[in-house]
Amino acid sequence: MRAARRYAAGGGRRFAAPACAVVALVAATPAVAQTAAARAPHAAADRAGSRGGGARAPAAPAAQPTAPPARAVAGRPPARRSPHRLRAVVELAATLAGGAAWYWIDRDRQVADWDFPSVEQRLTFEAWRYDHNPFPINFIAHPLNGAAWHVIARSNGFGKLSAVGYGLATSLAWEFGLEFREKVSVNDVIATTAAGVAIGEFAHLLGRFLAAPGRPAGPLAAAARWTVGLGAAGHAAIDGAAPAPVPWVRLAGGATSARWRASGDAPGGAWTTAGVRFRGELVDVADFGSGRPRAGWFAAGSATSLEVAAATGGGGYGVDVYAEVVPAGYRAQRDGRALVVGPAVAYRYRKHAFPMWNDRLGVVHLPGPAVAAWWTRRTWRASVAARASADFAGVDANAFAAWRADHPSAYDRTILHKHGYYYGWGGSARLRAEVAAGRAALGAVVQAAAYASDEGLDRNQEEIDLEAPARDTAVDAEAWARWRAAETWYVELRGHWGRRDERIAGGYRYGASMSQWSLSVGAAR
Repeated sequence: MRAARRYAAGGGRRFAAPACAVVALVAATPAVAQTAAARAPHAAADRAGSRGGGARAPAAPAAQPTAPPARAVAGRPPARRSPHRLRAVVELAATLAGGAAWYWIDRDRQVADWDFPSVEQRLTFEAWRYDHNPFPINFIAHPLNGAAWHVIARSNGFGKLSAVGYGLATSLAWEFGLEFREKVSVNDVIATTAAGVAIGEFAHLLGRFLAAPGRPAGPLAAAARWTVGLGAAGHAAIDGAAPAPVPWVRLAGGATSARWRASGDAPGGAWTTAGVRFRGELVDVADFGSGRPRAGWFAAGSATSLEVAAATGGGGYGVDVYAEVVPAGYRAQRDGRALVVGPAVAYRYRKHAFPMWNDRLGVVHLPGPAVAAWWTRRTWRASVAARASADFAGVDANAFAAWRADHPSAYDRTILHKHGYYYGWGGSARLRAEVAAGRAALGAVVQAAAYASDEGLDRNQEEIDLEAPARDTAVDAEAWARWRAAETWYVELRGHWGRRDERIAGGYRYGASMSQWSLSVGAAR
């Protein structure tokens, strides 16, 4: 959506602001009263899953940098009240009206995108193309718009599947109705709907947590409740009824200092940054964390996570975001062992804009298989989680400059000319493992992805006289050692290595590596 253009123009800096707010909230409210009785000694087997991968299931207490064990809300969640259909439609229409107002206020910039396709071209998919908007608009602003629509539907009492339908319908209403002078943007529909679910479900559960009985107290908590949790808090105030509590919540965040180094075809060098890191996990599955033996399918709840890391220094900045939701699946737990199998939908955003290293990667991880297993014993705990998916991605075309230098008069994809990245399809896999004993924890996560550019759907496809097909691989590996220094505070040392390789038809190649060592000090609940 072009209405989001100004929001994303800062290259992703503004998206890091919510992370800072939640980090402050975590540090200011280290211990919040829960609404359930103390859990059984073996309840650690019922904790939520790991950072990296797929389904969320019971994990060991040291899997996250936090001391107080999570407590569960026993029994089934309260019966859902009838959805507020009219109110949801009015609120979604209000967001479209606000976007439409900005679209016409910014008319001079929108004129460049006016293709004037016919109704027949739109309905027969002939006018469905990839747009040529800046990277942050397509892979931050659109997912955030989709997340907002998902939250509106969920906080008005709709289930997850209905919320997806409302989000998709709102996205299509914008593309077909308000942007009637433009071709339908394929990438907007995909990113707004799918990535919006991954972010929106986390935001919905976080809003419920902030507005439910036993919620955090204090000015920072109140500020978060009426910003991040506006949907739940606002509707609770209107309806005069607090939302149902979230059975399992983990929030952790802190300040980081990192030393980076880049090598290969990147400009290369070393630099230092300061920043923040936030991670949250919320699980809304009946009896989750209660320690009771359970086996069966779940569909009414969900398990979500969100990670945000932002850094600045060395003449640039970096933003990394990862959101994931397991909306349904199979859960089994008994005697310190747990297994969860289900589909996962995820979203990944990376923008590193440093003089020595530049990388952009925006990924919509489509529904794919996920499995997680946990073991809890008297003196140690361990967890393993894996996920795989087919992906739609926006990928930085680092080798394109050399191709362009050798083909100065060729006309290829508009997005490459204007913004230096391409749309592609591919797949990815992620594996995470962690072992913990007492206050200490060691863990690692590895993820790999491969993408190929999609030809034939450029906005100005009829003008292209020479294609530049591209293929990319991206591999990342992280390892960490964490020490819980006190009931609330933790210290973590983390190492990160990443590799990007690209090939463009005609023998044009790019390969570069990035490494990072960081030290974090933060608070968790």
